[in-house]
Amino acid sequence: MISFRYIIFILVTALPLSCSRTELSRDLLQQYLRAKSSYIRGDVDEALEQFILIEQKVPHFSANSFMIGKIYFFKEDYRKAESTWSEALRYNTHHTDSAKWLSRLHLLEAQPDRAEDLITCALQNNSEDPELLILMGKIKWAQENFSQAIEFYKKAQLFEEKLAEARIDLAEIYRDFGLIDRTVPELERALQLLDQESPIYHSVHSILSGLKEVDQ
Repeated sequence: MISFRYIIFILVTALPLSCSRTELSRDLLQQYLRAKSSYIRGDVDEALEQFILIEQKVPHFSANSFMIGKIYFFKEDYRKAESTWSEALRYNTHHTDSAKWLSRLHLLEAQPDRAEDLITCALQNNSEDPELLILMGKIKWAQENFSQAIEFYKKAQLFEEKLAEARIDLAEIYRDFGLIDRTVPELERALQLLDQESPIYHSVHSILSGLKEVDQ
């Protein structure tokens, strides 16, 4: 059985570098996890109180600051949300979640140019993040730059083929083990992700049709 100490180690190493491991004690991490649990349960006021207490101890903890901003956003306190995410990005310019949500806030406030600055910076380190590409598409759309909006949306769609590939590989494993009842749904999901003009669309469709005929 995996020990609690091992789980804590994995969580600590996965947290942003802006909060050093020496700052983030086990007790503080447990407090953060309790705050996240409160948030997931819908106790946002309790979660916010806990997150703020953590921020007072470790102001450079980007993941914690992000959650504070997110709660303010859903409370429609956009001024505090913007201030919190901006501060998080000052401490850690590579905190992508803060950049994404702050850019959404700028779009909501009809400030696409400010959103563009954030996403342009984020794309320099995460050029293949489909969510960033979609956000840039929204920004270009808001700027009425429709040709570039289409370009970014098409780039984001390329990742659907990668997801389809995972479905196809999984279906092949199931088929090798004779699990046709699991193979068919995976291939159906793959087809939903693929464009009909994709070079593999018709091959997948043909295999799926054959499996369904055999199953009948």
